[in-house]
Order: sequence, then C-alpha cells, then structure tokens
Amino acid sequence: MEEIIFNQIKQNIGCNKAAEDAQIRVTNLKLKQDGFSPLPDEFIALLKFANGLSNDDVRVFGAELKDLTYFDDLVTFNRQFFHQQSANWLILGRDDNFYLIYVPSLQAYQLVDQDTLQPEISSESLEKPLLSFLRI
Repeated sequence: MEEIIFNQIKQNIGCNKAAEDAQIRVTNLKLKQDGFSPLPDEFIALLKFANGLSNDDVRVFGAELKDLTYFDDLVTFNRQFFHQQSANWLILGRDDNFYLIYVPSLQAYQLVDQDTLQPEISSESLEKPLLSFLRI
C-alpha cells in the first residue's frame, strides 16, 4: 500500500503505534502453531505502520498486543472465533456487520457479512476492502 493511503488512514482514524518485527514474528509463530496461515505481506506492511486501527465500531487487529483494552489482538480473536476448528481464512478485523478477512487459497482480502459469511468485496490488494471497511 502506498504512503498516501497510510497518511489518509492516519488523518482519519485511531492508530496504534507501529508493530515491531518481533511482534510480527511471534504472531506468525502463534498462527502457525494454531493451524492458521501466516500473515500476508501487505497486512504486515500495515502492521508496521499501525499495530491496530479503529474507527467508531470498526477494529483492525494488531499483532502480539499485551494491552487488549482498546485494540484487539489478531491471534486471540481468531482463536476464540474458530474454537480450535480448522480455518480456511484469517480474520484481520471486525465491525458490527462485517469481518475483514484474508483467504490464503485465493490470495485475496474480503469483506464478508457476519451473518451469511458471504463476501461483499473481494480483492487481491488490501487497499479497497480496508478503506471500505474503515469507511474512509
């Protein structure tokens, strides 16, 4: 994603500080141990910009967060959601109606309806689903 998009995000929504490489490595290790796919490169770039985002009820998860009071931890949320069941995708964020997910088999980011789990937006790039999800 381009620097312009990062600046647009920073001006319009709440951002946590950037993730450190160690946090991303630990998150990928935990994901692997739990049977999830590793984080996609484009999402890693976002984490290195902001390790968690929020805009009203919208939350984009962070990596290896110690304080879960404001920003949600990606591994914790996925563990709770899938309850040790096999997962074909990784939840990267949520709001009241949608999940922002990554589907490794499609190498695509999607916004899926929480009730039907049907995709509303699907893209090989994170940009379109993310900006739509964050409402900016």
